[in-house]
Amino acid sequence: MYPSLILFILAARAIPLSVAWQQQCESFTADSATSVKDLATIYYPAGCLVNVTSPWSTLTTTGLPAFCRLKFDVLTNPATGKTAGAELWLPDDWNSRMLAFGGGGWSGGGKYTTRKTVSAVATYTGSIAIVVPFGPMGVDGVAQGYASYGTDGGHISDWLDGSWGLGNDDAMIDFGYRAVHSTVIASKALTSQYYGKDHSKSYFSGCSNGGRQGIKSMASYPEDFDGLIVGSPANPFGRWIPWTLQQSLVMQPVNSSKWISNPTWGIIHQEILRQCDALDGSSDCAQVLDGYLHDPKACNFRPELLTCRPNSDPTTCLSIDQLESFRRLYTTYVDGDQNYLSAPYNLGGELLWGTHGVSTPAPWQMAEHYYKYFVLK
Repeated sequence: MYPSLILFILAARAIPLSVAWQQQCESFTADSATSVKDLATIYYPAGCLVNVTSPWSTLTTTGLPAFCRLKFDVLTNPATGKTAGAELWLPDDWNSRMLAFGGGGWSGGGKYTTRKTVSAVATYTGSIAIVVPFGPMGVDGVAQGYASYGTDGGHISDWLDGSWGLGNDDAMIDFGYRAVHSTVIASKALTSQYYGKDHSKSYFSGCSNGGRQGIKSMASYPEDFDGLIVGSPANPFGRWIPWTLQQSLVMQPVNSSKWISNPTWGIIHQEILRQCDALDGSSDCAQVLDGYLHDPKACNFRPELLTCRPNSDPTTCLSIDQLESFRRLYTTYVDGDQNYLSAPYNLGGELLWGTHGVSTPAPWQMAEHYYKYFVLK
């Protein structure tokens, strides 16, 4: 039996269990054999206000069970001393399972101030490195009894800023795969040490770049997780990023004959629904007119029905150049040799294109930074 667990059991017999868990948390130190550095702990009693905000996510709730919050750096490259930031949240009522969360965008960390109200008179205030995404770590992880954790990917940035990659190969490798894998190893060791027993199952959940992280983990480190939820994976970057940049360049410059404005996207969207929303039903059921395309691929949309006629109001129809822009956005993206690069957009998402790098004055920042700091350097 782990020595720390023996001491914890003896302490729990003499004091309330919640107090014993708090003492366990606040006195916890990492085993010297782990790759963990600069470990800090904060204990949150059940119902305590958890109020943390970062450029990536916000968590403000009093609905979490009691848990111990571990913040630490994990050594990713012993030869250079490179580290990645990580957080591990350990609930008192642990379900014996672990749940890792992936990031999004460039998945970086930063600094924020956290304030924890322990009682009417006791508070904790301090500066601590964020790890994205701590919102799901609390609501989807700790609240369900999981030991939950994530990493900052080995660098400091907001999710759109890729400037950290310039001349920083160590950070690029961390972002690619090493930060996640190193955090998995460290978090499993810390969890076993904290509870005095090993976990029963290990899971991962991630979307966008988090989905890419999940795919990379499956391919390179299949022993890390017993199951993964992979949503909308931004994978592979070498094809996906050029595609996102292409979508912006299809219509540039702003207000040219190729440009499709946000109001015009709204007109296109309504025409798509007019032509295809009713397809959600079947011959045996009533039509489902709910403003959504449940199967976008079933829609044989005819954009030419929006073609401008002589004397038409140009704000209510599409010019020939705009129709060509639309066609290119919704056609499979290939390179000059007709090699497949990416699938096109699906019909139905047009109301988002004004904020997702399509109908914006400049190309999407994440794509720009990929070429500026990672490719061209």
